[in-house]
Amino acid sequence: MALDPESAAAHTSFATALWCQRDWPGAMREIRLSLELNPGQAMTRAWLALLLRGMGRSDEAIQETRRAYELDPFAVAISGNVGWHCYSVRDYECAVEQFPRTAAIGAYANAQRGIALAQAQRGRNDEAIAAMRDAISISPQRSEFLADLAYVLAVAGRTEEPASHSRARRRTSRRASTSARAHVGLNEPDSAFAWFERTSWEWPHRASLDDPALDPVRADPRFPQLAARIQRDMGMR
Repeated sequence: MALDPESAAAHTSFATALWCQRDWPGAMREIRLSLELNPGQAMTRAWLALLLRGMGRSDEAIQETRRAYELDPFAVAISGNVGWHCYSVRDYECAVEQFPRTAAIGAYANAQRGIALAQAQRGRNDEAIAAMRDAISISPQRSEFLADLAYVLAVAGRTEEPASHSRARRRTSRRASTSARAHVGLNEPDSAFAWFERTSWEWPHRASLDDPALDPVRADPRFPQLAARIQRDMGMR
């Protein structure tokens, strides 16, 4: 930036460095500067959308995600972000339309995972289970997908199968919040919150609070405590 203060790419790179240091205001400033210099940067807009969503500014986030998608509809990550934003605001029809578009770009396991979670919220249990099994077949190394499969099986009422998947998930824990979600599906709130306590909340996972799968435990007095903890862990308070 010292050599060329009008280099949009340099400001974006600096923003990601600040992001990794949890300097959210600094990251936002640099992303905004980058977009002022070059509004056509699709991936920079996608970063902005993630930052906004992590701050709880969902309406602005989905607007920026859609702008990024208009600029580059064939970027897998950007296309997938549209689906996840739709899911988070409970527009499941949008999500199940968008994720297959993402999957059509390439073998992207997260697209199948998104379909599974959105279909589970719609009560389309067979479709949800099939999509989650597809995700596992694409990325069998993603151990957290076992917990996602446990969740969609639990929502479908197939309560004997999730236990074995949850045990397998414990042996290869990668993100404890997915195990927590599985226990929400199993109607085991105490176990769910125990797993939440084991979760390391790294940016932008504050957006996980928007997960519709957690709706059954939102009235639990431990949920606002969890939200406050995430804020603290992320340096937002």
